[in-house]
Amino acid sequence: MKNLLKCFTIALVISAVLPLSQVVEAEETSKSPDQNMVEATINYGKEGNPSGKVAKESPFISYFVKLSSYNVNYNISMFLNGKEVDADYSEDTGLLTYQASELSGTNTVKVIVKANGLKQLEQSWDFTVDDNKKKPLEGKDTDLLEEVESEALNRINEYRENLALPTLTSNATLQETAQAHSNYMLKYENTGHKENSENEDLFTGVSPQQRTSYFGYENWYVGEGITYEEPGGKTAVDHLFDAPYHRLSLMNPFFEEAGTGYNEDGDFVVNFGGKMKEDDRVVLYPYHQQQNSKVSWFAYESPNPLRNYDKNKIWTGYPISYAYYGPMNDKLVVENATLTNSSGEEISTYSITPEEEDHGKHHVFLIPKKVLIPGEQYTVNVNAYIEPQSGENKDVSRTWTFTTATTVDIQRVYLENHNETNFLTVEWASGTDPNAEITLKKDGNRYLRKEGREQTTYRQLTPGTYTMNIQSPHFEETKMYTVTIEENSDLRYDYDSSLQVTELEEGEVTKNGDGSPAPEYANYSQWDSPDTSFNSNKDWTVQFNTAMESSNLTDSFVYVIDDDGNKVSVSLDYDSTNEEISIMAPKTGYDSGEYQLVIEPLKSNQGVEMTKGITMPFTIK
Repeated sequence: MKNLLKCFTIALVISAVLPLSQVVEAEETSKSPDQNMVEATINYGKEGNPSGKVAKESPFISYFVKLSSYNVNYNISMFLNGKEVDADYSEDTGLLTYQASELSGTNTVKVIVKANGLKQLEQSWDFTVDDNKKKPLEGKDTDLLEEVESEALNRINEYRENLALPTLTSNATLQETAQAHSNYMLKYENTGHKENSENEDLFTGVSPQQRTSYFGYENWYVGEGITYEEPGGKTAVDHLFDAPYHRLSLMNPFFEEAGTGYNEDGDFVVNFGGKMKEDDRVVLYPYHQQQNSKVSWFAYESPNPLRNYDKNKIWTGYPISYAYYGPMNDKLVVENATLTNSSGEEISTYSITPEEEDHGKHHVFLIPKKVLIPGEQYTVNVNAYIEPQSGENKDVSRTWTFTTATTVDIQRVYLENHNETNFLTVEWASGTDPNAEITLKKDGNRYLRKEGREQTTYRQLTPGTYTMNIQSPHFEETKMYTVTIEENSDLRYDYDSSLQVTELEEGEVTKNGDGSPAPEYANYSQWDSPDTSFNSNKDWTVQFNTAMESSNLTDSFVYVIDDDGNKVSVSLDYDSTNEEISIMAPKTGYDSGEYQLVIEPLKSNQGVEMTKGITMPFTIK
């Protein structure tokens, strides 16, 4: 079954802060020293770009170093292999850049920063021109890769447009980077974001930042997201956006472009790139006044946002995120963060704030402990402020509302093949109901049944038109869809099915013969008999562990329904103790087809009621 592990990182240059040395000019000794001290700091990167290996003999070299004040006499120099080069420096971006040419082997870059005649900083790093340059797109189905990237970028930009963020454009270098890493993951499994230099045949860099620089990407502000066994770009992006850590990159306003990679296992990689800006912005999701927000999320992400609560792989309410994007040395201080419903009642959440975070300090996650209520308006309040590196604190508090989906909403259905069995995957735009029951039928025969993450397959799927019923106790409704399945000869990845869903159309819910809605059994327990196929005169005997009320042992509480939801004319017989009941076949026997024995919640003689009903499907030959 699908591996839902989602990895994440943002490979940013982590700036350190260094105060400039305080000096007094010799000719100004008559003045007070305090009037002549240089009050400034340096933000700088641990290393520059590129680092590790590079594919190009003429790489673009850059290094981030920014002074908090330029009202000083300063000089920033770059040396390549011991010789000073004519590098350009931008006070706006803090980037020192140089276009090198005709390099080979290992090269050393050194940057020296001087202020008021004194050396304030010296940083060095190496990079090596690869003599076995990687060509990640060679031999690949480039039409498929372009299709997947187009799906992904279109979906990313849908989210970003709803958030009033700049859209991303495709970047060929980032696509090469992402494809190279997906190639690496295909051969060397369970690698996540890291590569091992010992695997020289496909190695392009330990980190996402090294890999982007390997292919010559000029910007140092980059990120990466990974998700596994995906049918395409759109679904991959939805899964990434649902996961709160991954969402941070997708809605980062400073990213300007992206490229994707995709391999035969369905592993999807997206690399982002852009320029860090001095302005700041708060981005919220779900966004203010959003309608039809999802109600749920299956918490399975790396890093695990619930690690401090010792929770993982559980159903929760849909994650709410507050993210501050601004100068890296700004400190986000969160005084409190709450979620309330329309009645003003506070909702219990797993709260993740900067104080306890070790994967970024500029965000807040509120993950409701229970699945959210459909059609409910929620209010989020985050009281927070920024402590900048210099200057006054800035209030960045936000209060906003969103409303959850009111009805079951299915956005896509697809099939995956595992061990020669087709597994039905249903993507819910409304957020999954963990307790929903989904059945797929054709010509009166049940082919499969899903409850939660478990699937029971009764018959192998074949091309045709099916009826898919979704019974959702959480949304308190039943939805019926017509699903068209056809043969699929254009397989995208190893788990792709030879069958594909080509049409999905919502239809009318099945009714009983008298026109009343068919009963809903999604929250009932199901008995699965070792034998599911019987002759037409099959009788059933049910034993209870205590005596039941006589008024409950009637065909209003114990009955059999056919595949259309209509009751069958069975007869009931119970013993004098009320601890056993027999369900006798119709006098003329059952017709061939599928049936369900249904036991509604019964009450015992002591007044104790069953917590849920029971169903048992069976087939008459």
